[in-house]
Amino acid sequence: KLCRVAGDEWIVQNLLPRHIRIYEHSSTSYLFRTTMLKGHTEMATTIQRGSLFFQVVDQLLRGLLDKVANVRMVAAKGLYKVISNDGDPDVVGSKIRPALEQALQSESDDDCRHFLTLALNAC
Repeated sequence: KLCRVAGDEWIVQNLLPRHIRIYEHSSTSYLFRTTMLKGHTEMATTIQRGSLFFQVVDQLLRGLLDKVANVRMVAAKGLYKVISNDGDPDVVGSKIRPALEQALQSESDDDCRHFLTLALNAC
């Protein structure tokens, strides 16, 4: 709802930089990172295209590389939701799918592998 009320430009200029800073400075608590990724998922599924969409998808892709399996799993679930809600097909094909394939190759956690596979199958 915030996306509709505040608009993409305001979120890109004011909110997203704060989210990114919180994510970057939360190395001791994975819960902050998962919360940020869940918020980014909701933004991406609400707007589905445009600059804000690209930026929040980049943050979800970043989550696939996190050192904590729970964070990677939340990122994979979020990307699955983005793909399933008709996210920009060009972004899905050029950015999301290759990142999911790469993450799946190196992922050792079974739960993460499950959600990466679900997301890939939705592409």
